[in-house]
Amino acid sequence: MVADARFDSAIDILTDKARAKRINHEMTRCGYGTVRNPDDTSGRWIVAGKRMMIYARNDLPEGRRIDAARKFVELMASKRGANDNRDLDGEVA
Repeated sequence: MVADARFDSAIDILTDKARAKRINHEMTRCGYGTVRNPDDTSGRWIVAGKRMMIYARNDLPEGRRIDAARKFVELMASKRGANDNRDLDGEVA
């Protein structure tokens, strides 16, 4: 499906470490900011087995931004599949 291909392409762009600074500037310009994970010292979230930053609208209160980020992580985990319980090192949990 074309929409899925475009979504996958967007994910590739957003997760490319070489483009991270540019993406941060663009997201800030569009009214979004990073949501730091309060449970991780680096502030990053684990999404589909990868550490990454999550962005949310700056006009939302901090608590709602964190709640939205947690829901996003849960949604991505459910889409990843219940059979794939691998952690960051590829070990089965």
